[in-house]
Amino acid sequence: MEKINVPTIHEEGVDGARSQCMRRASTMYLMLKEAQKAGAQGVEWAEKALWQYGVDRGQALRKRIKDPENMIEFGKVWGRGFDAKVFEMEIIQSDDQTHYVDFHYCPYVEEWERMGLSREEMEYMCKLAMVGDHAVGEQFQTIDFTLGKTIAQGHPVCQIRWDVHKD
Repeated sequence: MEKINVPTIHEEGVDGARSQCMRRASTMYLMLKEAQKAGAQGVEWAEKALWQYGVDRGQALRKRIKDPENMIEFGKVWGRGFDAKVFEMEIIQSDDQTHYVDFHYCPYVEEWERMGLSREEMEYMCKLAMVGDHAVGEQFQTIDFTLGKTIAQGHPVCQIRWDVHKD
Protein backbone atom coordinates (compact mmCIF):
# COMPACT_ATOMS: atom_id res chain seq x y z
CA MET A 1 0.00 0.00 0.00
CA GLU A 2 1.35 3.40 -1.01
CA LYS A 3 2.05 5.75 1.89
CA ILE A 4 0.17 9.03 1.71
CA ASN A 5 1.16 12.42 3.10
CA VAL A 6 4.83 12.26 2.21
CA PRO A 7 6.43 15.61 1.39
CA THR A 8 8.34 15.86 -1.88
CA ILE A 9 9.50 19.48 -1.62
CA HIS A 10 12.42 20.00 0.76
CA GLU A 11 13.78 23.50 1.15
CA GLU A 12 15.07 25.18 4.29
CA GLY A 13 12.24 27.73 4.62
CA VAL A 14 9.54 25.26 3.64
CA ASP A 15 10.73 22.64 6.12
CA GLY A 16 10.92 25.33 8.82
CA ALA A 17 7.33 26.43 8.14
CA ARG A 18 6.21 22.80 8.25
CA SER A 19 7.90 22.40 11.61
CA GLN A 20 5.92 25.39 12.92
CA CYS A 21 2.69 23.85 11.61
CA MET A 22 3.55 20.61 13.34
CA ARG A 23 4.10 22.41 16.63
CA ARG A 24 0.72 24.13 16.22
CA ALA A 25 -0.90 20.76 15.53
CA SER A 26 0.52 19.19 18.69
CA THR A 27 -0.24 22.29 20.76
CA MET A 28 -3.84 22.34 19.59
CA TYR A 29 -4.32 18.67 20.46
CA LEU A 30 -2.58 18.92 23.83
CA MET A 31 -4.57 22.04 24.78
CA LEU A 32 -7.82 20.20 24.07
CA LYS A 33 -6.73 17.23 26.17
CA GLU A 34 -5.67 19.45 29.09
CA ALA A 35 -8.93 21.43 28.91
CA GLN A 36 -10.87 18.16 29.07
CA LYS A 37 -8.85 17.03 32.10
CA ALA A 38 -9.63 20.38 33.76
CA GLY A 39 -13.34 19.80 33.23
CA ALA A 40 -14.00 21.87 30.10
CA GLN A 41 -17.19 20.76 28.43
CA GLY A 42 -17.25 20.67 24.63
CA VAL A 43 -14.93 22.54 22.34
CA GLU A 44 -16.95 25.67 21.68
CA TRP A 45 -14.17 27.77 23.21
CA ALA A 46 -11.67 26.33 20.75
CA GLU A 47 -14.05 26.76 17.81
CA LYS A 48 -14.57 30.43 18.74
CA ALA A 49 -10.82 31.04 18.88
CA LEU A 50 -10.21 29.24 15.58
CA TRP A 51 -13.13 31.10 13.99
CA GLN A 52 -11.65 34.46 15.05
CA TYR A 53 -8.28 33.39 13.67
CA GLY A 54 -10.01 32.68 10.33
CA VAL A 55 -11.87 36.00 10.40
CA ASP A 56 -8.57 37.81 10.89
CA ARG A 57 -6.93 35.83 8.07
CA GLY A 58 -9.90 36.43 5.78
CA GLN A 59 -9.86 40.18 6.42
CA ALA A 60 -6.12 40.32 5.71
CA LEU A 61 -6.65 38.31 2.52
CA ARG A 62 -9.42 40.67 1.37
CA LYS A 63 -6.99 43.60 1.65
CA ARG A 64 -4.55 41.85 -0.70
CA ILE A 65 -7.12 41.35 -3.46
CA LYS A 66 -8.01 44.14 -5.89
CA ASP A 67 -11.66 43.01 -6.14
CA PRO A 68 -12.26 40.57 -3.26
CA GLU A 69 -15.62 39.43 -4.62
CA ASN A 70 -14.13 38.38 -7.97
CA MET A 71 -13.15 34.71 -8.16
CA ILE A 72 -10.39 35.37 -10.71
CA GLU A 73 -8.79 37.90 -8.36
CA PHE A 74 -9.30 35.58 -5.37
CA GLY A 75 -7.63 32.73 -7.26
CA LYS A 76 -4.59 34.88 -8.05
CA VAL A 77 -3.86 35.12 -4.31
CA TRP A 78 -5.31 32.13 -2.42
CA GLY A 79 -3.18 28.98 -2.63
CA ARG A 80 -0.26 30.75 -4.24
CA GLY A 81 3.17 31.62 -2.96
CA PHE A 82 5.00 30.08 -0.02
CA ASP A 83 2.00 28.22 1.46
CA ALA A 84 1.65 26.40 -1.86
CA LYS A 85 5.02 24.78 -1.24
CA VAL A 86 4.39 24.03 2.45
CA PHE A 87 1.19 22.09 1.68
CA GLU A 88 2.29 21.00 -1.81
CA MET A 89 -0.80 22.58 -3.35
CA GLU A 90 -1.97 21.80 -6.84
CA ILE A 91 -4.46 24.10 -8.52
CA ILE A 92 -7.01 21.78 -10.06
CA GLN A 93 -9.25 24.43 -11.58
CA SER A 94 -9.31 28.21 -11.39
CA ASP A 95 -11.73 30.33 -13.38
CA ASP A 96 -14.46 32.92 -12.86
CA GLN A 97 -16.65 30.41 -10.97
CA THR A 98 -14.23 28.16 -9.08
CA HIS A 99 -10.85 27.92 -7.43
CA TYR A 100 -10.14 24.27 -6.62
CA VAL A 101 -6.91 23.32 -4.88
CA ASP A 102 -5.65 19.95 -3.70
CA PHE A 103 -3.14 19.70 -0.86
CA HIS A 104 -0.80 16.76 -1.37
CA TYR A 105 0.84 17.10 2.03
CA CYS A 106 -0.33 18.17 5.49
CA PRO A 107 2.19 18.77 8.30
CA TYR A 108 -0.66 18.75 10.83
CA VAL A 109 -1.59 15.17 9.91
CA GLU A 110 2.06 14.15 9.95
CA GLU A 111 2.36 15.44 13.51
CA TRP A 112 -0.89 13.84 14.67
CA GLU A 113 0.28 10.52 13.21
CA ARG A 114 3.63 10.91 15.01
CA MET A 115 1.70 11.54 18.24
CA GLY A 116 -0.23 8.30 17.71
CA LEU A 117 -3.72 9.74 17.17
CA SER A 118 -6.30 7.36 15.75
CA ARG A 119 -7.85 8.05 12.33
CA GLU A 120 -11.01 9.25 14.08
CA GLU A 121 -9.04 11.64 16.30
CA MET A 122 -7.17 13.01 13.27
CA GLU A 123 -10.42 13.52 11.38
CA TYR A 124 -11.84 15.38 14.38
CA MET A 125 -8.74 17.55 14.79
CA CYS A 126 -8.75 18.34 11.07
CA LYS A 127 -12.40 19.35 11.20
CA LEU A 128 -11.65 21.57 14.18
CA ALA A 129 -8.59 23.11 12.50
CA MET A 130 -10.64 23.84 9.37
CA VAL A 131 -13.06 26.04 11.36
CA GLY A 132 -10.66 28.87 10.57
CA ASP A 133 -10.85 28.18 6.84
CA HIS A 134 -14.63 28.26 6.97
CA ALA A 135 -14.34 31.64 8.70
CA VAL A 136 -12.03 32.87 5.93
CA GLY A 137 -14.75 31.97 3.43
CA GLU A 138 -17.34 33.90 5.42
CA GLN A 139 -15.34 37.08 4.83
CA PHE A 140 -16.27 36.97 1.14
CA GLN A 141 -19.87 37.75 0.21
CA THR A 142 -19.82 35.92 -3.13
CA ILE A 143 -17.43 33.03 -2.46
CA ASP A 144 -18.24 29.78 -0.67
CA PHE A 145 -15.73 27.40 0.92
CA THR A 146 -16.16 23.63 0.88
CA LEU A 147 -13.84 21.01 2.28
CA GLY A 148 -13.93 17.72 0.38
CA LYS A 149 -11.91 14.63 1.15
CA THR A 150 -8.95 15.07 3.48
CA ILE A 151 -5.60 13.48 4.21
CA ALA A 152 -6.76 13.15 7.83
CA GLN A 153 -9.52 10.83 6.55
CA GLY A 154 -6.88 8.69 4.79
CA HIS A 155 -7.23 10.18 1.30
CA PRO A 156 -4.17 11.14 -0.74
CA VAL A 157 -5.19 14.82 -0.88
CA CYS A 158 -7.20 17.48 0.91
CA GLN A 159 -9.74 18.96 -1.46
CA ILE A 160 -10.17 22.69 -0.89
CA ARG A 161 -12.98 24.11 -2.98
CA TRP A 162 -13.96 27.73 -3.47
CA ASP A 163 -17.05 28.44 -5.58
CA VAL A 164 -18.96 31.55 -6.55
CA HIS A 165 -21.94 31.71 -4.22
CA LYS A 166 -25.13 30.36 -5.76
CA ASP A 167 -28.22 32.24 -4.57
